[in-house]
Amino acid sequence: MKNFALFAALWCGVVSASFVEKDFSVPLSVRGCLGTVSMADLDQRVYSLGPENPTIHVIYSHGFADHRKGNPGLYQTFASDALARTTVPELPFHGDSRGSWAQRLMPLKTVDHFSHLADQTQRVLDALAEEDAALRHVKVIRSGWSTGGLLALYELVHEGHRELAQNYSAAILYAPGLSVKPVLWVTPQSLVDDPSTLIYPPVPRSPLLRPYFAANLVATSLYVQSQQYPITVPTLVVLADDDKDKYVGNARTREWFLDQLDRGAKVWIVNTPYKHGVAFHADVQALSTRFANGIAIGNVSERLGRGPGLYSIRDFDGLTSTP
Repeated sequence: MKNFALFAALWCGVVSASFVEKDFSVPLSVRGCLGTVSMADLDQRVYSLGPENPTIHVIYSHGFADHRKGNPGLYQTFASDALARTTVPELPFHGDSRGSWAQRLMPLKTVDHFSHLADQTQRVLDALAEEDAALRHVKVIRSGWSTGGLLALYELVHEGHRELAQNYSAAILYAPGLSVKPVLWVTPQSLVDDPSTLIYPPVPRSPLLRPYFAANLVATSLYVQSQQYPITVPTLVVLADDDKDKYVGNARTREWFLDQLDRGAKVWIVNTPYKHGVAFHADVQALSTRFANGIAIGNVSERLGRGPGLYSIRDFDGLTSTP
């Protein structure tokens, strides 16, 4: 009886916390929101910006507690320098895709499972291709930060999503959540070196607010670690400093990608001295644009000046703000 009372009190606290969380989204001067894509009983917001006739199309998934507008510098860099259309499907229960109060009371398995998130990525791609014929014939780069990077990896290695993975010409992953550290609370100070780069505070603040999603995240990370990465997909992996990163085990992630490199995967693994929010740094954005341009012209090694391998961010010339 005592254990039941403790569990009930904890669950009431989780539910109450989910009610008081606010949406801190800020309008940006970008192409705009494409609208909503129905996902079970929850609408998912999808954001897209870039030129009318792009040379490449970047599908970017943000991380846990982030937002579809959470990294505008990265999207705008792609759009202006790489002539890329960037599309950001918002994760369930993040930003404007947070559902009703009733939906926050209980985990929605059909929404919180990574398999359904991958299916939703396919639906977004199909909807975009139907709306804009120009996107049917351009190369697609799958990108993601942290949890979004893990979702991208899951789509690329899971046999059941082979048709989806065939859309991808390359991938750019920022501290992908291949190995996750235990965490109870997310703060701006623990996410990034400069909290002022965040448009809004992290929401949801804790994995306890989405327990099924958090459990499936851990299970998915273990599943991906047991798989082999496709050798036909050129991939840029930007890792945070393992001691500073409170959420992702970058050392284990680096080890896994080195194994894939030994198996013949075309992977550029880049170490940085930054915290978890590596994608917020100007030099990482510049390197990402170089990689994207390399995919567009069909020669990444020429554009980066280096072939697949393990590097430091300092090994690449001409990047801004590199320590």
